[in-house]
Amino acid sequence: MTEESKQTKPSLTQPCVTFADVLKAVDQATDLTLGVRQNMRAAVRRMAELMSAAGVLAPVDIPAITKRLEKLSPRRLGFTNRNSFSAWQSNLRRALRLAGLTITPAHCTAPLSAPWLKFQAGIQAPDIRRNLSRFFHVASAQGWGPDEISDDHIGRYRDLLRATCIKSRRDKTVRNTIRAWNRAVTTVPGWPQKPLQTNSNHWYYGLAWSKLPASYREDVEAFVARGGETDWLEDTVDDDDADERDPLHPRTRQNYREALRRAASILLTRGIRADAIKSLSDVTTPDAVKYILTFLRKRTGRRRGGHVGYMALVLFMAAKGHVDATDLKKLERLVEKTAQCRRGMSERTAERLTQFDNAAALDQLEDLPEGLVRSVRNLPVNASTAKIVRTGLCLSLLFDTGLRSGNVVALDLDRHVLKGASPAAPIHLLIDGEEIKNGEEFRGQLSPGTACIWKLYVGKYRNIHMQQPCSWLFPRADGSHWTQQAASCDVMGICDKWLGLDVNPHLVRALIGKIILDEYPGGHAVVQQVLGHTQLNTTVGYYAATRPAEARRLYHEILEQHRDCKKDAGRELDLDGKRVPTKEEPDAEGGTEGDLS
Repeated sequence: MTEESKQTKPSLTQPCVTFADVLKAVDQATDLTLGVRQNMRAAVRRMAELMSAAGVLAPVDIPAITKRLEKLSPRRLGFTNRNSFSAWQSNLRRALRLAGLTITPAHCTAPLSAPWLKFQAGIQAPDIRRNLSRFFHVASAQGWGPDEISDDHIGRYRDLLRATCIKSRRDKTVRNTIRAWNRAVTTVPGWPQKPLQTNSNHWYYGLAWSKLPASYREDVEAFVARGGETDWLEDTVDDDDADERDPLHPRTRQNYREALRRAASILLTRGIRADAIKSLSDVTTPDAVKYILTFLRKRTGRRRGGHVGYMALVLFMAAKGHVDATDLKKLERLVEKTAQCRRGMSERTAERLTQFDNAAALDQLEDLPEGLVRSVRNLPVNASTAKIVRTGLCLSLLFDTGLRSGNVVALDLDRHVLKGASPAAPIHLLIDGEEIKNGEEFRGQLSPGTACIWKLYVGKYRNIHMQQPCSWLFPRADGSHWTQQAASCDVMGICDKWLGLDVNPHLVRALIGKIILDEYPGGHAVVQQVLGHTQLNTTVGYYAATRPAEARRLYHEILEQHRDCKKDAGRELDLDGKRVPTKEEPDAEGGTEGDLS
């Protein structure tokens, strides 16, 4: 290994060009046919419109392009199939290269060096070969030998992909490369015995409690057991008031516990030694909290609200009794800086709701559960079709009940379903308030359509997911129930693939309120009952941001109707106040307006 290969090469620097420069480069290329040139120009213009309101005058930013494409499926971009989407990406890559940008091809074509050819020949597992193929080609082009590969080379590989690759899921490609390499270490004879670190820039950061110190877990349990605080912005809490705290709701207790587990996991997976975290005082120092919040800001792309604001608040409350008053004041300021700027519906949810200003989109989403069931009716019962029916039932239950996704995935056939007199009887659900976020009991009957999908899934598809006896409606092979995260991914994936809509389970609750209020503008009390809000102010505040837009829409409709009535009445006047005849009416000379005869 040479001294030059030991040193980290500087990151690739791309030239500063705009989309207009790319279009100019395409026009100046002499070896393009007219059709290819038009396709490339169309691809560049479409990407420019997706990236910025400035259009072709916006600068080309490869990492930003990739991040944008990760959130847009072919269906949402208007492509009817993946082949059209692939052709569009190919034209975009080619156009960017003409402008002098270094762009990694979709499939690496650089020849493999002799050492890498030898290593590739020794791999028998297809998945290992597939996940290492791109890395082998890049390593050959960079002059890296198999015996040299270390975490530093993986870091440079990641940086290269981020700077030059517009393929989505670049970080996932790197993670799969690391996993495949480590599997090859133990399964492929003659492979270099140098496992790669999987924690570097790893997207998933949640460690199991067994990986965290027992003393830290004890501190967390003591915190969640001490009860709720009436004013979380008090710097100190008197001991006399400690016994007066209301006990935390079980779901709140679990949420706090999980937030603190993730907080410690962030520190540990980013290089902090496990023995440096022994109690809450090690996680709630201002420096540790800033580190955690910075990580979450980069991960989520948000500076306020969401998980960033929630984590700051939980760490602030957990810090009481573990840090001094000065540090507690610093944490209080962090809470204020990361808190949601406005109460109620988040900007992201409000933006997603605008998809359903189009009535056709709402109709498509409402019909999707039944459409999913019809799509697998004549197909074999297997894991793939069972997943589709399960997602359809989940979406139908979300619409039907207004429950949160955590309650839907945790439905229990023994505890939550009231037994009917016969199999044909309606299905009634009863969920105790202790299992619901705000403590309000849920009791309701499923609609006939949802009940039909329920019975189909339970009778025909549920056993595919259940490998040991349990009573969960949505079981998993290990005996637990379907997770919120997995349900959210499946719902979002199905809605994206089938409809080209950006829908997650939480959005369905907001959409239910929108549907009711669009039909009955003053129906906040109905929304409160359907969504289970404890106070009407919660409902009013949540939908307050969307009501002005609805009011303006209604005003525009009234204005258009008023204008149409004036036209129908023929009350158009000239500047002297005299009535102007319409085209259909005869004028004073006996002809009609516009008649030149």
